[in-house]
Amino acid sequence: MQESDLDAFETLVIKHQKKMFNIAFRMLNNYEDACEIVQDSFFSAYKGIESFEKRSSFSTWLCYHCNEHLQKPDSADQDKVKS
Repeated sequence: MQESDLDAFETLVIKHQKKMFNIAFRMLNNYEDACEIVQDSFFSAYKGIESFEKRSSFSTWLCYHCNEHLQKPDSADQDKVKS
């Protein structure tokens, strides 16, 4: 990946990280766990950016990645998700 691509993704992270954190924190009610989920979500989105088909907003697509990490059955945080 080129440096300009990394800069562009960094801009997207800065724009969306607060919303992503708020979603994760509301689900987990734990600052550190929410930070970890958001980091994992952005990393997953970065690796899979080619799959973004623009059928939804980028924010919606990121929320999907966050939700995927929150719902992983093998996640150590799964038992902390509020019902």
